[in-house]
Amino acid sequence: MKNVLDLHGMNHNEAVEKSEDFLLELSVTPYFDGTLITGNSQSLQEKIIKYVLNKHKFNYYIPTWNQRTIIISQ
Repeated sequence: MKNVLDLHGMNHNEAVEKSEDFLLELSVTPYFDGTLITGNSQSLQEKIIKYVLNKHKFNYYIPTWNQRTIIISQ
């Protein structure tokens, strides 16, 4: 899949940093979409939302059919 970052195997600090780098790189184009695979960690999702998605005002949702991912658009 294109524009997907799998965060499995990373500690939370590394995952937040990699997520921010990944999304900022994608955001240089006017319209983009990306997916973060977070796994079962709700606390990791909360950190990414707080420290990356809200900080940079990205649009996102967590799909009901797969709550282990965050889908981001701009």
